[in-house]
Amino acid sequence: MDAAGRAMVLFVTVGMASFIVIHVYGGDTSLAMGQYFHVQHDMHHKLHQPKASKVSLYRPNSMFASPMQATSPPRVYHLTSYGADPTGKTDSTEALLEAISDALDGPTNGFLMKGILNLGGEKIELDGGNYLISRPLQFSVAGRGNLVIQGGTIKSSDNFSNDAYLIDLSPSLVNNSLEYNYEFVTLRDLLLDSNFRGGGIRVVNSLRISIDNCYITHFSTNGILVKGGHETYIRNSFLGQHITAGGDAGERNFSGTAINLMGNDNAVTDVATDYGGKGFYLRVPSGLTQTRIVNCYLDYTGIVVEDPVQVHISSSFFLGDAYILLKSVKGVVNGVNIVDNMFSGSNKGIDNVQLDQENGAFTKIDQVVIDRNNVKGMNLKATVARRSVQGNGSSWLIDLNSMLLFPNLFKQLHYTLMANGNSFPKHALRNVSNNQVLIESDVPVEATIYKRKWRRPPSTVELLASLSAVHGQLLLSAIVPRHCLPTVLTLFSMYSFSFLPESCDFPGGLVMDSEFYSVMVDGFCNNDILLEGLRVLRVMVSENLVVEVGDDVRVFIYRGLLREARIRDAMELNEVVV
Repeated sequence: MDAAGRAMVLFVTVGMASFIVIHVYGGDTSLAMGQYFHVQHDMHHKLHQPKASKVSLYRPNSMFASPMQATSPPRVYHLTSYGADPTGKTDSTEALLEAISDALDGPTNGFLMKGILNLGGEKIELDGGNYLISRPLQFSVAGRGNLVIQGGTIKSSDNFSNDAYLIDLSPSLVNNSLEYNYEFVTLRDLLLDSNFRGGGIRVVNSLRISIDNCYITHFSTNGILVKGGHETYIRNSFLGQHITAGGDAGERNFSGTAINLMGNDNAVTDVATDYGGKGFYLRVPSGLTQTRIVNCYLDYTGIVVEDPVQVHISSSFFLGDAYILLKSVKGVVNGVNIVDNMFSGSNKGIDNVQLDQENGAFTKIDQVVIDRNNVKGMNLKATVARRSVQGNGSSWLIDLNSMLLFPNLFKQLHYTLMANGNSFPKHALRNVSNNQVLIESDVPVEATIYKRKWRRPPSTVELLASLSAVHGQLLLSAIVPRHCLPTVLTLFSMYSFSFLPESCDFPGGLVMDSEFYSVMVDGFCNNDILLEGLRVLRVMVSENLVVEVGDDVRVFIYRGLLREARIRDAMELNEVVV
């Protein structure tokens, strides 16, 4: 390498005696200069002991970067650089508050929501330390966003206030001109130990806050409290007042609330709330809850929702007689889905979903679906009920109080009466009240009643699936001449393949009725739908049903098969058709 190639030029820029940037340009890139910069944030610090760099600026290696570019990367504020004790033996409150204050006053680049300054993804790094604090880590100013606090343990000291929170996203100086206090603040990979003094995290009037992979314990009030704002997402976290893996004799008497949501548009996913007390408490003064709770585990802790509006609870597991309670304040429950959950109890007769109407009954009930849940050792409550009753007489009374959540609130009801033998009695629904159904027939008959009650209107498919074979034949006779072939296809598909007891009120699987299918064959063939007619015939042949078709239909089928050179099909069909 020549002298020019080995030459090195050193530039030093000094500004205000408080910020020094050193950049090296050189032809020898093996020196890897400029890969990391540790910049003294405040050379006139107030602490007596000199400290290492408070702020680390990371930037990739570049030979062509200008000196000013060293200040552009996101900043990482290390607590140990502020004198915090990572062993948890001494109080680190002041050091943590100073680091938070510096982060909030850091460089910004534009706005998020109106009035929310973008901090560019700054990080307050705990570096896996264990920090003891005696006062809440409350943000000093409002109007900041795009900030991360991560990676360590924070514990309350013995003189921590009983009504405070370890991390408090509410400004000590209120700015009434802002619609929201903070936006896009992420708290992740944290263990918060409240030491039975106060709570874990408080979020006040903020937007798009993420709480991810946190373990919050030993709280005496709330593990997480959200007041106002929108879109707080809590996921992959564990919350419990006590640390136990079950079997604690005092679990049922534990207090505290794991997650208290007093705002709307929130989501709680993949969260475990163990060890007693209340699991989730949802209450929104505005009356618009709009919260999703999915794939959570509630151990001896349930869910309470006041006046739920657009609430979705699904795919969660409730252990130890934990249940869901809908609490009436203004008597409103609207747009609620409680589906696909599992409940496990101790055979004490506890309902999996309950109503609290001490402050007044629910009077505005609409679009509530509580269905497809399963229980073990608890009572199953729902808004959709299915039941069958057998008897010999002219009157059948079906009581659904043990199954239905709401009293005396039928929206849709459908029943099928299956008479034994060859009788076909007239029957009618005579009375519906107090979650009881009375059905009467004109003559005494031995029969079975299959009944389904909906809190929502049934679909056409559900109604068709509830028809008996005799009713189906009558329906076919009415719709085939009108060329309603899509409906005929639906009936055929349901009666021949999808007729399972779990999905409908008709017992058995395949309809064993030759006349029923013969009506279909005539209808398809007379409407030039040969292949569908053959499908019906194949079902009949597979079930050894007698295939009776008219001569004109027989000729039509044979001609169609021969026209398509399907001679073998025609010969096989000739052997079974009578």
